[in-house]
Amino acid sequence: MRMIVCFAIVLVLNFSQSAHAERSRLESDYLITPRVDVDGIEAFALIFRIEFNGEYLFVLEHASDPEQNTTSSGRYDSDSQTLVVDENELETGELYSATLEFVSQSPDTVFRLKSAALLFSPSGQSEPTTDDVPLPIRSGVRPRTTSDVPHVQIGVEPVSAVNTELFRRVYMLPGVEQRTASVSFRPGTWGLWLGDNLTIAQPQVRISGREFAHIHPDGSLHLSLEPNRAIEAVQARWAIFHPWADQEGREGFVMLYTPRSMEDLDVIFQLIVDSYNFIAGQNVQATDYY
Repeated sequence: MRMIVCFAIVLVLNFSQSAHAERSRLESDYLITPRVDVDGIEAFALIFRIEFNGEYLFVLEHASDPEQNTTSSGRYDSDSQTLVVDENELETGELYSATLEFVSQSPDTVFRLKSAALLFSPSGQSEPTTDDVPLPIRSGVRPRTTSDVPHVQIGVEPVSAVNTELFRRVYMLPGVEQRTASVSFRPGTWGLWLGDNLTIAQPQVRISGREFAHIHPDGSLHLSLEPNRAIEAVQARWAIFHPWADQEGREGFVMLYTPRSMEDLDVIFQLIVDSYNFIAGQNVQATDYY
């Protein structure tokens, strides 16, 4: 049964709380989502009560119209019966993306936690450095990604002209060679290989050999940034931490999302150059390759 029917039933519940932010949040065992788009047809602000019974369950307590001008914080797909919450802020300051799976609608509308991925954790992290080029906030919602390896985006296609320009820029960087990726679960992934004339200043963060990054067929990239810069990129929505970023020495390992426009590409390329400078000990300016 379509989720819209479920929402119509719970609209009669007398539980009032307004949604003022686009980011979902956990407050006292409740998940508050300011706006969930349903099949691209309707949108609701939702409040779930969280229970634990061998697994995390989310019981729908309240549904209402979202506040005016509130942008999407998640989406429900009735075909897969999954609810994706793009950014969910915990009371500890950690930021997660989450996928909830529909379980039942009688007597309550209930979802279970299907998967979650850490986007940001403030514990043990210092403030981002101020020497880097400032990053604008990426517009729109984050692309969906898998939460484990292979770590990939879901349902994203590259824009041909943007992808062509991405390849042109990255392989113009001094000493960077185009080679088949040495470590990737996706055919058609291209590695960014540091030539023998370059010193590797941060060998612990290489992907493999002299490969410091690779480009997937959809235009997303895996690479390592200086850890504080990685935090900044994730907070500004240009990246998501790789599942292996919790390993010592891998704290800056991220996936950069596919650039959707030339304006997006300028930011993504800046982060690629940041990775190149960090790992190869260089001081290249991204704007020199536009």
